[in-house]
Amino acid sequence: MVLHWWPAFAAAGFVQSDFVGTIQRIITAAETPRWPNEHLGAIKRELFAARDRRARAALVKTEPGATGPRCPLCEWTGWVLVPHPSCVAGGQWLPPFRTGTVACTKCGPGQRAYDANCMAKDAKRPTTLETYEWRVNPAWREQMAAREEAVRLMHRAEDAAASFSPSFPRLAQAIAAGTYKPPAPRRAS
Repeated sequence: MVLHWWPAFAAAGFVQSDFVGTIQRIITAAETPRWPNEHLGAIKRELFAARDRRARAALVKTEPGATGPRCPLCEWTGWVLVPHPSCVAGGQWLPPFRTGTVACTKCGPGQRAYDANCMAKDAKRPTTLETYEWRVNPAWREQMAAREEAVRLMHRAEDAAASFSPSFPRLAQAIAAGTYKPPAPRRAS
């Protein structure tokens, strides 16, 4: 049943973490639903309470310049850079390697950014990181790391190419003319 209700819950702004413990709280509640038509109401009550707890926790402001740990996903910006869904097919990130952002709901600033964006008039709900991982690309972290490594290696190669000796054109001419003699191999000591 919950799978059939998920699109409505997602459209209402609920995230996967809101569901944690929901069923357990319903089972242990004083009034446990007895009939199928009572389950949706009970789940909605628990989900709204969970979302309210999440929103209250997000309102806890952190002081600017706080020395505590920052969110490793968004660095407290509220947005996480991920491979753009149009460039993801079959679990692979494909060229031209475009990126996009999704809302981070794992930290206070991220939750505030998400809630503020959802409250704006005529605003389209941003995709949350949990929804992106679930629907689009669960391997985005590894793909972003591999792409960053590829870019870093390309920069290193470009730096090496730029640092060639000024005698390189003469060396290329000597090789082309067949007059170049390679240095003798070094002997291991």
